[in-house]
Amino acid sequence: MADKPIPKKKRTSAANRQDGDYAPPVLAEPKGGPIPGRKAEVKVPPEGGLTSVGDYDQLLRLRAERAAAHDDQKLHHYWTQGKGKAKWVGSPKPWTTLVAHLTKHVGLAKAKVYASRWFFEIFGFYAGSDKNRVTHGKPPRGKVVGPG
Repeated sequence: MADKPIPKKKRTSAANRQDGDYAPPVLAEPKGGPIPGRKAEVKVPPEGGLTSVGDYDQLLRLRAERAAAHDDQKLHHYWTQGKGKAKWVGSPKPWTTLVAHLTKHVGLAKAKVYASRWFFEIFGFYAGSDKNRVTHGKPPRGKVVGPG
């Protein structure tokens, strides 16, 4: 028994539709929302510009990423140079303290990454190194501190 091909559905234009549900696609104005009553048009933009309405979503995602990066820079400044630095540098366990503070702002996974980077930036060695253990009054894991 041969399979019958699936018939294609007919496409109907806005003029042929009877249900009245048709709403034309709308372009979005960069500064303030949609322009009512305008259909989406694809124009050839200058190089590097938007090519369709779908690219507008990509533009919004890029703007959100840039805003997040700017927020990350503010956090970095606060926790490595600003008042926030005093909250964790002098504590008995600075890396753990910084992670606890950062988790409130960026979540645990990102907090651990940022804390590791910023700990090294401030102290010049990593939180898991022997140098850190010795600095905080604990013995090194081996007989020699540092490369050996």
